[in-house]
Amino acid sequence: MEIRISHITDHWKFDYITDFCFFGEGHCAELTKEIDFDFARNVGTCLYGGEHELVELYELFELWQSNFIDYVNQDVFTVKISTS
Repeated sequence: MEIRISHITDHWKFDYITDFCFFGEGHCAELTKEIDFDFARNVGTCLYGGEHELVELYELFELWQSNFIDYVNQDVFTVKISTS
C-alpha cells in the first residue's frame, strides 16, 4: 500500500491512496494496483471495475478505510515515511 500526502500552507491533503495485490498465478504473478483513489484527478480505479469518479466509489472507500483502520490497530503494517 502507498499513501501520498502533501503539505499545503497550514494543512495536509491526500494526493492518492493505492492498494496493491498479486495478479496471476505462480511464477507469473505480478504486483499490480488493486484499488487506486486519485484525489488530484477525482477518480478511482479498481482492478476489475475500471475507472470511476470518486463519488461513485464512496462505499468502496468507506470499506477500504474501515479495513485499513482495523489493520493499523492490529499492527499489521510497517510504516516507512519518505520525503522528496
